[in-house]
Amino acid sequence: MATSGYCWFDRQVGAGYVACMRTLILFAVLGLGLGLGAAAQAMEIFLVAGQSNSANHGEVRLKPTNKHVLTYDVGAAKWRAAFDPQPSASGSGGSPWPVFGSVLAHDVKKTIGIISVGIGGSAASEWMPVSGGHYWRLHDVMHAAGVTKIRGVLWHQGEADVLGTTTAKEYEQMLTTIIDQLNVDAGYVIPWFVAEVSYVNFEKFGDAQRARMAEIHHGQELLWASGKAFRGANTDDMAGPAWRYDGIHLNKKGLIIHGERWAAAVKRELYRH
Repeated sequence: MATSGYCWFDRQVGAGYVACMRTLILFAVLGLGLGLGAAAQAMEIFLVAGQSNSANHGEVRLKPTNKHVLTYDVGAAKWRAAFDPQPSASGSGGSPWPVFGSVLAHDVKKTIGIISVGIGGSAASEWMPVSGGHYWRLHDVMHAAGVTKIRGVLWHQGEADVLGTTTAKEYEQMLTTIIDQLNVDAGYVIPWFVAEVSYVNFEKFGDAQRARMAEIHHGQELLWASGKAFRGANTDDMAGPAWRYDGIHLNKKGLIIHGERWAAAVKRELYRH
């Protein structure tokens, strides 16, 4: 039997099945992973959105090192251990969220819930609160599984806008609209964290892309400066094959650092660590 610490990784029947069922029973008794309502309300829940590096497009799948890290499966309408791939985001690879949750759970001594709904390749305009867009992915999970409060939204997006024509001001205005509408729909102000992300492998695309990267980065700076969002993780400095296996998506080393940086940003602003 695989010894992952979670029964979902068991690959044998017999003794493995028994161990798995014991784990499920324990989770049910504790109200973690299977239950709705009270279990979700007891967690510090973070809603994750953006494009591929917020979703499951990393080179390797990761799993939590802390048992108090859960993820929400929108399709199954339940919580489970937060191993990759995150069940409600695009892709089938790895993400930074098992590392983020493990570090945060350890340091703040709370159960961390993750709802990851990112879509690879999506531009900021696709998340606007209009019919047919991705905004519903944010809206519809706010009250999923009895959730009464989202502790924060972690936004990692910008590469698609670098490859388009979005200006810094347009980027700021679109994110402001998304943030304000989600607050209205939630009925309370949700802290937002906007990542420093614009890298699109300029070694491949050339110097012309540097100006576009700077433009989108400035749009993110405007959001930080206005107080509309906190500064999130920086992935722009993780450039090249040491961090990215295909020029854009993060390898294992990059995913780990990415998750640690998100935990540091959240701890700094929400928990004063």
